[in-house]
Amino acid sequence: MNNIFEWNGPFYRFLEKIVNLFLLNALFLLSCLPIVTIGSALTAMYSITIKMAKNEDVSIVKAYAAAFHKNFKQCTIIWLILLAAGIILYMDYYYLNQYTGNLVFLVKISLGLFSFAYIILFSFIFPYVARFKDSVKDSIINTWKIALVHPFKTISVLMVTGTPIITLGISVYSFFFLLYFSLFIGFSLFAYITTFIILNIYEGYER
Repeated sequence: MNNIFEWNGPFYRFLEKIVNLFLLNALFLLSCLPIVTIGSALTAMYSITIKMAKNEDVSIVKAYAAAFHKNFKQCTIIWLILLAAGIILYMDYYYLNQYTGNLVFLVKISLGLFSFAYIILFSFIFPYVARFKDSVKDSIINTWKIALVHPFKTISVLMVTGTPIITLGISVYSFFFLLYFSLFIGFSLFAYITTFIILNIYEGYER
C-alpha cells in the first residue's frame, strides 16, 4: 500500500501526467493564437502525447518547442490545405440548403463522403506527421490508406474526437463546461487518449 504513494509510485506518476497535460494544453493554446500555426501546434502536441503514452521521460516545454519548429513548414502547408477544404465544404453545405434540383440526393451523398474523408484526414494527419517523416502528398495519401485499413480503430478515434463536439450542442451548461475544460486540459487530454489508439495502428508500420 505504501508503494502507491512513493515518489516513483503510480500515484505520483499519475499526478505527473496530469500536470504535464495541463502544461501541454497551455502550450498548445498559446501556440494556436496566430491561427496559421494551428497545424504545427497540433503536431507538436501529438509528438508529446506519443512520448507520454510510451512512458518516455520528456521535458514538455523543450520537446514541444523543438517539435513545433521542426515541423512548422510542412504542418502549416497541411493546415492551410485543410482550412481551405473546410471553407469549401462549409460553402457547399450552405448552397446545398438552397438547391432543389433533381440531383440533390446524389449531391448530399457525395458531400457526405467528402466530409467523412475530411474528418479522417483532420483526425489522423497531424499524429502521422509527428510519427513519420514524409512529404505533404505522401502524408495525406498514407493517412487515408492507414485509416481505411483499420476501420474499427478509425471509428474509435472519431468517437473520441467527436465526443466534445457532440457535447457542445447538448445544453448551455455543457457548452460552458467544455469551454472551461478545454482551456485547462481538454485538448491535451483528448489527444492523449486518441494517441493510444493511433499508436496501436502506427506501430504496425514501423516493424
